[in-house]
Amino acid sequence: MTVEEMIRKYEIEPVTYGKDKGKILVRNQPKDTNERATFMTAVPEIKKYFADQQAQKDAERARREANVVAIPGLKEIEELRNALARWHYKFERSFEGESACGGMGVGPKPKGDEKALLEQYPQAAAYLKVRAESESENYELSSIGKKALNRFEDTPENWKEIIADMDQDIKEFTDRHFWD
Repeated sequence: MTVEEMIRKYEIEPVTYGKDKGKILVRNQPKDTNERATFMTAVPEIKKYFADQQAQKDAERARREANVVAIPGLKEIEELRNALARWHYKFERSFEGESACGGMGVGPKPKGDEKALLEQYPQAAAYLKVRAESESENYELSSIGKKALNRFEDTPENWKEIIADMDQDIKEFTDRHFWD
């Protein structure tokens, strides 16, 4: 019996958290003593199988994250957005409570033109648009965005095609729900 067959037959899953991390969970224990003996000799092989699968998933995740990090201008745009968000938060907080100082001590507003950065880096702007769509509250629009985000993270060099496909899917969605 192969490892995959044993995993299906005995309903085996890896334990990925807690004090038992690295062990396996066997939901359907073998009843026969011969089967049990065969199973016990295969346990290290099963653990290796799960470890190899996890290593493949980790490598794929790292590749996709590297693709996103390599998008030109994305880091600059996100840093500007974060700096502005922090400044606005501090500014708003300066008007609250008994120790309100009305904006004093907040520091200068961060310099930068997000619109110019988005125009300068269209691929980064496309990625941010796709990511925003994937976070939509509407489950259908979110699904469209997640599909495009997966494609974008997989092959960011095809960003124009991905945006065109996503826009077409959104247009079809709005046409379907025009009278809702």
